[in-house]
Amino acid sequence: GKALVRALGGAEDVHDRIDDLLQILSAALEIARMAQENGQARGGVLIAILEETVAQLAHEGALSTHGSLALSRAWVRAGLVPPVQLGLSEELLNESELGPLDATQAEAMIDDVFGDLIEQAEGDAAALHGALSEMLPALPAEVREMIIRTALAQPDEIYGRLGCAFLLDPVEDTRLAAAQGLAARLTAGNLDAEIAAQLVILRSWLPEDAARAQIDTLLRDAMRQGVSGGCVAKPWTVHKVLATLPDGTGAQSIGISVQRGSQRAMAMLLLKQDFGVKDAYVIPCPSASDQRKIIASLETETDALPVSTGYLTTALELALGDGLSQRLPPAAGLVEIAEMCGLTGLRPQNQTTAELLAMLYPKGHLVERSPQARGRLINTSEYW
Repeated sequence: GKALVRALGGAEDVHDRIDDLLQILSAALEIARMAQENGQARGGVLIAILEETVAQLAHEGALSTHGSLALSRAWVRAGLVPPVQLGLSEELLNESELGPLDATQAEAMIDDVFGDLIEQAEGDAAALHGALSEMLPALPAEVREMIIRTALAQPDEIYGRLGCAFLLDPVEDTRLAAAQGLAARLTAGNLDAEIAAQLVILRSWLPEDAARAQIDTLLRDAMRQGVSGGCVAKPWTVHKVLATLPDGTGAQSIGISVQRGSQRAMAMLLLKQDFGVKDAYVIPCPSASDQRKIIASLETETDALPVSTGYLTTALELALGDGLSQRLPPAAGLVEIAEMCGLTGLRPQNQTTAELLAMLYPKGHLVERSPQARGRLINTSEYW
């Protein structure tokens, strides 16, 4: 693990070997992260050792520009927050093509770099957010936050959607920078009614912190000023919702097959106890047969069962509440999936185990039965 981190951290250019090493390190970190979340000490041990190696590289001045970007990608792809030491030093930043940066240069960078990324993402805000989430941790925190604030004030519609995604970042300072950028967007007259409506829902998904307070102020200002414009996307048609039974760690996967005209896709969610909406992403399906293959693999490989859209809403609201109890916002991909599936009213719900069980039997039929009758039910349940 240390050798991988050192090889990637000192890389001076990008080539096939670096890509191979990046793939190996990302896989190792992902397995370690899952082990850590499941209470296995070895996962946390490996992550700590690799983060310590990153810190040593930074202290030795052995991190290159390409190396910082590669390691940042590895951590993000594994579902982890990159080590703070990956932020390039001012000296290295000045020597690279990224710096030095002030507010004016940040705007120029947004025109150049963001323009290329938007073209590569084909205007997809989720894809743009994914690319930036891998790149930005390699910048100093203050530069990273300035870029986010500056970008979100730009007039193009995609930046408003990008702001909603960054508002759900796991790092509190990044969420605050996104909220400030959206406030600057309102001041510049670039915040449309569609994004404002999304923010009304998104604020309830956020922990009670400075970012949420900033969004509350923004919404009050937007109501006073009056905002217009934007076009609320028509929800896709939901064909099927499949959910696995929660496993021993409280993790549950949900797949949703959707269609809009000739477009087909699978929306995928991972809910996990103590983490809330852990992952959320969309898989485009080139054809109906590709979509059916994904559905079939879910049914055969994970024993996923068909559930109703009402079940989906309840599960997501409970997961949102569970995540917020740990001060964790949901995965950024939930914004796209909620819009795609018409789940515009999701609100976090907090319920005890007893309350959840009561939901299954709202009329109390089991309580009314005699102990003998309940015993017979238990005995026959082995055949159900």
